[in-house]
Amino acid sequence: IPRRCGFAPFMDEHDLFLSSNLKPAHTGLPPTGLMSVTAILLLTLAAYAYAATDTCAMVAPEDFSKAFGEAFGPPARVATPAGPLAGPMVVCTYKSKTLKLTIASYEYLTAAKSASNWNIRRTRDLATRHAVDLPGVGESAYYMRFTVQSHQGIHDYNFSLVPSGASANKDWKDPLVSIAKLFYSRLR
Repeated sequence: IPRRCGFAPFMDEHDLFLSSNLKPAHTGLPPTGLMSVTAILLLTLAAYAYAATDTCAMVAPEDFSKAFGEAFGPPARVATPAGPLAGPMVVCTYKSKTLKLTIASYEYLTAAKSASNWNIRRTRDLATRHAVDLPGVGESAYYMRFTVQSHQGIHDYNFSLVPSGASANKDWKDPLVSIAKLFYSRLR
């Protein structure tokens, strides 16, 4: 009767000897070199995919400065991971002397949940909050005072502006809509 090892009762000493002497197929690269090349390739692809979809990287502070006529600093980024009932959320906040602009991205777990939530919010806001439809921004969008709400696929994007001082009396609709359109042009 062959003696069994404690950590793998289905293997005997002969099986362990064979498995310890297995050699990888010849690849031309040592195993560590092959792993390094694979790791670099995967990290490069992940970084490219992240940069292409990072909400904060879609619009630069210079673009805000051009649209609003004030110098904006770099974004403060806050992200929450996906949970069992909701997808990930990213909030990017840009500040100038008298303006605070926030771009928020909400991802839903399913297209059905996304469409349902969007339709409920859109119907409510158009009926009760004096919202106005915005064609040409995402799949569907509307404007309320200092806010553009938009929808694309399983994502909802919120562009909101908080003015202070004398800038609170200005009409910021056109610059805010232009930022939303610029965001979507770079999203594609």
